[in-house]
Amino acid sequence: MDRTLEIIQDGEPLLHFECAATLSALQRRQLAQLDQRLDQGFELDGERIGYPDRDQRVRFVPAVRGLCTWLGQRVPELSAIRIHTRAEELEVELDYGPGAGSDV
Repeated sequence: MDRTLEIIQDGEPLLHFECAATLSALQRRQLAQLDQRLDQGFELDGERIGYPDRDQRVRFVPAVRGLCTWLGQRVPELSAIRIHTRAEELEVELDYGPGAGSDV
């Protein structure tokens, strides 16, 4: 049985994800990297979460996904969002124009 996950905001569908879809090796690596970064903790609702449990991760990840969806829809010239981790800080770089996302 195929399973899908839909993200719906205010009654409007934002994303549709086929959970049974086969992931490429790159996608599996990216998920593992995301898990490792989440293991390092994050800020959620103004509170620093050092060792997030599954429920806290579930609340954090859609917020990031929603932001990316908003940027993709509202800033069509944006071709890549690069996030660089530097110690305890994140550096975000926005690339505009063709070819900017080629190494993402």
